[in-house]
Amino acid sequence: MIKKIVWANYTPDDFQLFCNSLLSFEVGKQFIPYGAKGKDKGFDGSFQGFYDLEEGNWRFQYKYHSTPTAKAFSSLKSDIKDEVKKIKDENYFVLLTNVELSKSQQDQLLEIGNKHKPGRVTTQIILWDGAKLHSLYLKYPILHTWLEERFHQLKPFEYSFGDLLNAGLQNMQTLSNEFAGRTKELNEVHQALVNPDILLINISGEAGLGKTRLAVEYIQNNIQTIDSWHCIVLESGNISGTDIAKALSGTTNYLVFIDDAHNHSPQLILDIFKVAESSQNKIKILLTSRNLIGYYPTQLINSKSLFKVKTVELTKFTPEETSDYLEIHLKGTYLEDHVSSLVQISRGIPILIVALLRAAHEHISIPEIKNGNFLIQYVLSYFESCINYINSETNISKLNIRRIIKLVCLLEPFDYHDQNILKEISSNENVTEHEIRFILNTLVNQKFSFGQKKKEIKPDYYSDIYLNNELTTPWVESVLANYVDFTDNIIRNLGSIASVHDGQIKENLLEKMLVEYLGRVEYTQDTNELEKIFDTLEHVAHIYPSIALNAIGKTLTFHPNVIVKDSSIYRSILFLLSNIANTSDHLSVILQYTNDIYNLSFDQNIFQDIFGYASLEVYYGINLERQMFFVQKSEELLREQSTLSDFIIHGLNKLLELDFTLTTMSGNRLKYHIRTFYLPETADIIQLRNKIIDLLICGYSTEKYDAKQLAILDIILEVPGTILRSKSRKNPYKGELEIQKVFLWLEKVLNSTNLQCLSKIINSLRLYKMWFKDEPYITKLNEIESKLTPGTLTKKIMIQLSEDYSNISFDESDDKVRKFTGQLIADFKIEDLFTSAYDIFTRVPDNPRFPLFVSTIHQNHHIKSIEFFELAWLKGRNFFHHYGSYFLQSLCFRHDDRLTFSKFIQRLQDEDSQISRNLILDVYCYSIPWKDKINNDDHKLILSLYNSKKPVNQLIVSQVLGVLYYNNASQANTAIADFVTNCNQREADLLFRTLYSYFGNYNEEYTKILLGNVRFHLSYELERCLNEVIKSHGFDSVWQYLLRRYDKKLELINTNGHDYTYEYVPRENSGLIIKGMSETDISEIFVKAIEWFFSVSPSPGYSDQSIYLVKYFRPKDEITSEIFEYLDNKLNFNITNVEFLKRFSSILQIFKKKNEQIITLVLRLCNIVHKINNAPKVKDEILSDCYFALTSVGAKTGTPGQPFPIDLEMKKLFEESIEKFRVQFDNIQILHSALKSFNRDIERSLNEDGLNDWN
Repeated sequence: MIKKIVWANYTPDDFQLFCNSLLSFEVGKQFIPYGAKGKDKGFDGSFQGFYDLEEGNWRFQYKYHSTPTAKAFSSLKSDIKDEVKKIKDENYFVLLTNVELSKSQQDQLLEIGNKHKPGRVTTQIILWDGAKLHSLYLKYPILHTWLEERFHQLKPFEYSFGDLLNAGLQNMQTLSNEFAGRTKELNEVHQALVNPDILLINISGEAGLGKTRLAVEYIQNNIQTIDSWHCIVLESGNISGTDIAKALSGTTNYLVFIDDAHNHSPQLILDIFKVAESSQNKIKILLTSRNLIGYYPTQLINSKSLFKVKTVELTKFTPEETSDYLEIHLKGTYLEDHVSSLVQISRGIPILIVALLRAAHEHISIPEIKNGNFLIQYVLSYFESCINYINSETNISKLNIRRIIKLVCLLEPFDYHDQNILKEISSNENVTEHEIRFILNTLVNQKFSFGQKKKEIKPDYYSDIYLNNELTTPWVESVLANYVDFTDNIIRNLGSIASVHDGQIKENLLEKMLVEYLGRVEYTQDTNELEKIFDTLEHVAHIYPSIALNAIGKTLTFHPNVIVKDSSIYRSILFLLSNIANTSDHLSVILQYTNDIYNLSFDQNIFQDIFGYASLEVYYGINLERQMFFVQKSEELLREQSTLSDFIIHGLNKLLELDFTLTTMSGNRLKYHIRTFYLPETADIIQLRNKIIDLLICGYSTEKYDAKQLAILDIILEVPGTILRSKSRKNPYKGELEIQKVFLWLEKVLNSTNLQCLSKIINSLRLYKMWFKDEPYITKLNEIESKLTPGTLTKKIMIQLSEDYSNISFDESDDKVRKFTGQLIADFKIEDLFTSAYDIFTRVPDNPRFPLFVSTIHQNHHIKSIEFFELAWLKGRNFFHHYGSYFLQSLCFRHDDRLTFSKFIQRLQDEDSQISRNLILDVYCYSIPWKDKINNDDHKLILSLYNSKKPVNQLIVSQVLGVLYYNNASQANTAIADFVTNCNQREADLLFRTLYSYFGNYNEEYTKILLGNVRFHLSYELERCLNEVIKSHGFDSVWQYLLRRYDKKLELINTNGHDYTYEYVPRENSGLIIKGMSETDISEIFVKAIEWFFSVSPSPGYSDQSIYLVKYFRPKDEITSEIFEYLDNKLNFNITNVEFLKRFSSILQIFKKKNEQIITLVLRLCNIVHKINNAPKVKDEILSDCYFALTSVGAKTGTPGQPFPIDLEMKKLFEESIEKFRVQFDNIQILHSALKSFNRDIERSLNEDGLNDWN
């Protein structure tokens, strides 16, 4: 919960920033803040437009006071007296203060203000005190974040980029130069942002291509020009996903801009993405990122969500685009005639083009510009100018200045104001803290360094150039020794240089560092340190993959406990393995590590990411190097170990798949493509698949473990089906050789396999015969089946129960099973029959006809079944527990063999386990009360089990008690009363459903039980029962029951302060409780609910609970003529009762469908309320309720890219109503406000999520 602001902890500047931010949200982006401070320097902000149902010229003044309230109030009296004298032609003057004021104090200030404002001025004076500011503050949770962390982590766009947008061309980082070109890319960004399916847009490209400039251009011309969206810039990565979710909660739409996302953790990007996913399209993300080998900021986003990500790839300008841009900006300069040469020099790189313009500004000669190292020399000279400036302003030597700047490039980012860091640098570099502080401040003031808390030189491409030019191994080694806490930053910065300069750093410096750095993996016991190491490793592993693999190996050896699916370290390891696997140099090690990780995590997706077909090389030119390596390595392991690991079995299964699905964005902003890619039937693919099948067949024959053998069999049996399913595609995969191979193998193993495998083979053969229609296949399948020999009794039963009965009816197939069972009982000993049945039960539990086989025994063969289940009790207790209840039902209710029944019941009671108790109750659970003979002994047995309070399945109990109640209500009453006191919702629903089905429309006894307990939710089952009570017994008893439920809700709120778990009535009316009633009766019930609502006080807590009972009995979504007449009369008799009017406004909000009746009532209420002067707070609440009553229309549905039909209907209704009621009512401003709301929604629909067209 957001706490009250303690303004004593803040400064006047904090208050000014808070007010500016609040007003930009509250009144819109047309609000203009001013920076003037002091009494006589003007005002703090202005706004021209419509706000809070009023339109005009608004002026805002801020007054911060940290003194006690009495003294602050005295100061405010002086403040307002001075400020109102400056009023000119404004319509509204709003004074904002952090001081909380009483009603009388506010009245005094308003009186003083009106008294001292200039003559003839009609300006309305409005006061927003601390309490008012707090209520507005709660609407925008991001303000809480900004106040708490002083704008360090998340920052408004205009504050984050304001300086750069206003900087001159001489500034290296300027964003004020004219934007040109990139029309296609701007359109791509726009289409992605307005697409409701896209949540994240990544502007990606090499360094210097203008990624940030493109993003800023789009934000400036689109997001910053509309009120419905706000751009927030992520300044620092030191913020959690939870904090971001809190900051961006509420109803405001946000675009989160993350510049240079490659400098942030992919985990942070994932956290923000998840926040956006759950925001219902109120949050979108815009990134810029560099193309670094083996790294991309969205790498942790689940592949199933990648269709929500759009990458806009920036490339160099074309020669034509470069020429056009240079001609415009060099016109009139000495370089105007050298554009063609400059086009070649710039190579179409935007950052180099800007450097050329700066060169023109500084009159650098053409020969200097034509130097091949122009950009490098220019950047170095730019840094040198900064060094010269610092030297001229201080006595610091240039050598020391260069040393500190070079150190900054290697250590960044860090906090320039951190006293400990300044002391550390001063001690190590023998430069005073004062001098260091001056150098760092100059870097900031000269626009070299940027960042809120932690700062770094921008663009990072420039710092890379400068650092690379100054690197020496001894110096880096000394820095590493002196600045141990900066090791991660040092490695990342060196890795960035290696990426830019073709992976080479002087004297293999980075490699030496990495070996030493990653040695910590073996010895650390700190998981956080491991996470930090792997986070750093992701940025440099593409340069030295063997070193990265060594770190992974040590982690698996020394820290297997951290291999937890979806953990940060786990994701980092998979990311590294996946990227390193793109080269063939390390596949053996990668396979070993992947297998180890699979055994630790059981992650089913790991194979696909590293060895599967879902990599780009498969889609854009078949390359089976990794897949073939996996199969060959698996063959070697099988020869060595005579078994296949679970991971290898899983991987082989994945490689036999023939199609893969990818989701990609369409050029049309309203669509995306779900594309299925198919493996072609090439020689390489055929060879790979046949090798896999041969390997699986060999693995099946040598496998020692039943579970693995079954898994291998499933994969082999699926091969024909996979091939057959490809027949529907344009170029089907025929796979004739593979099908023949599988069929020939099945023929060989058919009569030599175990029972479980036999069952799977028989079922597959039956499916093949349904699928394959070609004569050669049918002939071969019939030939295979003909070779199936019964052998043992168990196999005989298995084959018969698995026989293909698809060509006959269900009844005929059941008759066949019953006759077959009868023949078995006649031909075989019961002991042999049970032994075979038990074998099938334990090894093939999913045979669909086996339950019919068992039921035939106990239903049709009474004497034999007793012997059969005696054996089950003695030799297969789990079989008895599974089928015993059906057997006992047959004994008791079908064969009336109470003696044998009692003997088995006694055995179960003696066993006294939860299973045995459930079994006994289950005997009665599915009995038919009016048909099956349930006697007093049964009643006693049921009650004894219930009263013992020993563990039983309560769902069974709920049904058995219903059976008991039907047969003997007097005995069941006590048990049911006790049961409903302790059971859960599902159990209660089942009990009342059972009673309802047994007793029909109405039963007085079970009605007492139903209405006697208010602790359950009103589920569908309970509403159905209440409906029967109303129809049969009248509404009064149900009404009193609902009031008791309301009292319980209030009791919970009063006890706990809130209660979110218990709803005394459903929030929405399903209509079930009043189903079948006349319209007159329904209207009377609704009126009764309204009269009750007016008679009770609002309930405590977050919202008034009493309104939900009225809403529950609302007969329709709109106000009918009868309801209108009733409400209109109620309003006529209570126009002076403020509390009544507040309750009346709540009633109006429950009608989602708008018509003339509700508009009339809202206008009547508004015109009454506008005359109230003694209760301004209630007045504002009623007007707000009225606005909501007009604009809330429930969920909207329609066609993407077109206005919602309901918005168009409302637009027409309100336009007609304005025309009709403009004479009848004095004030219809609320209709204009509502109409504006729907027009805004229509415009947003046309512009996709409220984003304007960019052009």
